[in-house]
Amino acid sequence: DIATLISPEEGHAERTKSIGVGFSPGDEHYAQPYAYVSPWPHHAPAELPPLPPPGHWHTQGLVAAVATGDEILALQERGPELFAFIAVAYEIGRARLAI
Repeated sequence: DIATLISPEEGHAERTKSIGVGFSPGDEHYAQPYAYVSPWPHHAPAELPPLPPPGHWHTQGLVAAVATGDEILALQERGPELFAFIAVAYEIGRARLAI
């Protein structure tokens, strides 16, 4: 997993508002690589807005905007569409966390 943790606050990572943006090679949640944007503290799953393709919300065990490798490969314009997904998911997290 390679990620960047964005936090405007000082302190312990599990006690401060933050947004993780990264790529996983696959894990117990997805048996393939995926991109993710994970706000902390997690948003309530019932209050999550829609995401642009190729993203969806993962809400089992953690709450993150996710785009799997298969979903990314299915895109017409992979670079711009993946960037747009990450940017929108990040902005959703930033707005909801008020950071």
